[in-house]
Amino acid sequence: MKKTALIPACCPDGTMIDVIQDLKAESFDIAVVDDGSPADCQPVFKEAEKYASVIHEVPSQGKGAALLVISLIFYVKRLTM
Repeated sequence: MKKTALIPACCPDGTMIDVIQDLKAESFDIAVVDDGSPADCQPVFKEAEKYASVIHEVPSQGKGAALLVISLIFYVKRLTM
């Protein structure tokens, strides 16, 4: 069974990229939700796109909504595989 990491993120820094790279090295399927971060955080999400699926949620709906969005996307993705 494939391992999945769901990461809601608001105003992340480079540490998130380190975590994503570590997860990718362990063969995780990764999704990140940009939960309404400002424009100055977008370079971090651009870098994250190299390793993960990134979804931009504007305006912020909160961590619970971000996790729900990611969970539904992964559920549908697995149904269609």
